[in-house]
Amino acid sequence: IVDSVMPHRDAFKKGLMPGDSIVSVNGKSTPFFNNLQEELAELEGDSALVNIGFYRGDSLQELEIWAHNKDGRFTVGFFPKGPTFIQSEKISYSFLESVNRGIKRSGWAMYDYAAQLPLIFTAKGAQNVGGFGAIGSLFPPKWDWQVFWLNTAFISFVLAIMNILPIPALDGGHIVFLLYEMITGKEAPQKVLEYAQVVGFVLIIFLFLYANGNDVYRAFFK
Repeated sequence: IVDSVMPHRDAFKKGLMPGDSIVSVNGKSTPFFNNLQEELAELEGDSALVNIGFYRGDSLQELEIWAHNKDGRFTVGFFPKGPTFIQSEKISYSFLESVNRGIKRSGWAMYDYAAQLPLIFTAKGAQNVGGFGAIGSLFPPKWDWQVFWLNTAFISFVLAIMNILPIPALDGGHIVFLLYEMITGKEAPQKVLEYAQVVGFVLIIFLFLYANGNDVYRAFFK
């Protein structure tokens, strides 16, 4: 999340604002700050034109801005929350404090993803849906155990949230039918259950093919 924007930088002049949540660089997903750093590290020269994807509230937007090389690292003209190019601070926690911080961070990650989930039904949101390729792009080329476990946890949260959606064939769909039984006191007709399972399976397969198709399109045509 952008904490503040440097007023003399191209990002500020083109409209990037504090509170914007950057989610991609040149089409590559950047859910965490380290992912953003890795994508910027791929740039060469003294400056480079990059395409930034970001959320402003519920709106997914894009900006083409200049990134500048500062002391061997590219920046796009803002100070992010957490570790920055300017200064970082190491904080040590006890075991119980670590558990508490982890629970809070996990809760925020799940809330943030769930809040953005409706955007998948917008044109721009649907274009950013990805499959195995998008998942693989979350991990850096060099091993980093912290990034590995952070991304693994994030993927687990995503699967958990997707699984409770009220789609037949997923757990969320079964919950809907259980609620129906609790309210009416009788089971749903067997034929309805069968048809619902088929519809849910078709939806899941379609989403699978669409997401991975997006990966292929981005890899070869963008």
